[in-house]
Amino acid sequence: MSDAQGQGRARSVRLSLILAVLAALDLALGFGVQWYTLAVLGAGRATDALFAGMAIPHIVLATVTGSLTHVLVPLLSGPDDLRNRRNAWFFFMAVGGFFAAFALVAGLASGVLVPLVVPGFSAEEQALTRQLTCIQLVGMVFSALSSVLWSSCHARQEFLWAETSPLVGTVASLVLSVAFLRRWGVVGAAWFFVVRAALPALLLAPSLGRFRRPHLDDPVLSEAYRRVRPLVVGSLYFRTEVLVDRALPSFAPAGGLSLFYFAQQIFSAATHVVNKAVAAPMVPLLAEHAREGRWDEFARVYRRRLVAIVAAATGVYLATIALGRPTFELLFRLTGNKTEGDAKTLVTLLACLFGWLIASAAAGLSASAFYASGETRVPTRIGVATYTGGLGLKAAGFAFGSVYGLALGTSLYWVVYASALAIAAGKQLRSLNTRAGGAAVA
Repeated sequence: MSDAQGQGRARSVRLSLILAVLAALDLALGFGVQWYTLAVLGAGRATDALFAGMAIPHIVLATVTGSLTHVLVPLLSGPDDLRNRRNAWFFFMAVGGFFAAFALVAGLASGVLVPLVVPGFSAEEQALTRQLTCIQLVGMVFSALSSVLWSSCHARQEFLWAETSPLVGTVASLVLSVAFLRRWGVVGAAWFFVVRAALPALLLAPSLGRFRRPHLDDPVLSEAYRRVRPLVVGSLYFRTEVLVDRALPSFAPAGGLSLFYFAQQIFSAATHVVNKAVAAPMVPLLAEHAREGRWDEFARVYRRRLVAIVAAATGVYLATIALGRPTFELLFRLTGNKTEGDAKTLVTLLACLFGWLIASAAAGLSASAFYASGETRVPTRIGVATYTGGLGLKAAGFAFGSVYGLALGTSLYWVVYASALAIAAGKQLRSLNTRAGGAAVA
């Protein structure tokens, strides 16, 4: 390896480490904002309304922008900088216009939409949820704009600023929460979330450069629509899980929705970290084995990583259950929340959500193995079938044991989904290995 190649690889490793640290900090501080809000205000109908008010903006934002970022980065890359900037301006205006229009319509229709999301709330509680939903719809518009700006920066390989700007917004939101949350209450908390979304958009906006009039006949625009449409349609169905996870706990006692949501966030963060450490490094290696037709090696790597990710997730789960209650009680006391029952309920919910952490980590790795092999239909079909059945498990669990039953139903759904994916992955690999003429894969 030449000195230039060695230096290039070293710079790449340093950049990856810096980006990982920035992403981890943003995740940790964002989690801190939500924890501080729950700890200071206490789990009750006010925080239930706050987290329920995130449902509609979250579904639309995650469905559209999650698909956009996968599509825009490659389409905005390339040597023709002027063309790329024209197209970036088009996507910026189109996405901003769409989300602004949706926010306006959803805000006007919130009187109809909110009772559907939280049917168990009283009229007064639904009115508060409508107010908080309208505030967070403003943040949704800024988050959508940020996704386009983030994609444009990544396409030009401006990674550091793209990952630093969200961290600035999160820090500002945390500072405002510590300074003013006790005075402004739950409405202030909603506005602090808007600040967290708005600052990255404002900081990244100059990266577009001066205005470039888009060429509407550019084939890149039609190609973007062609790629985004199936992704949006496919993910929209799965995003309805958010509505189920808000509607059912709205019938639970006050604070149940908040604590269930917070327990989900804890294990979602843990799953994200475990996947980054175990699953993400596996994908390029599997893709290489797939290109070379080395399905025996593909299966070996997959099996080892599957065992590793289940072991890591199980370790995190056991540590959380063992240390959770004293840790949460201490954190609640430090913020003036004397409700010890909140810590006990939270740990019980986490214990019931074992499948959210362990099985979802395994499912994510199995799905990645499918995608690395070039197969996308099988995991999609399994996902649709098990998710549909999972809705029934959640409803039955809630009817049996309120939010604890909902957590158990959620865990069972993930166990079924992960098991089905693992079995299908084994069959797929045996078939591929047989066709390749290799030894049978166990």
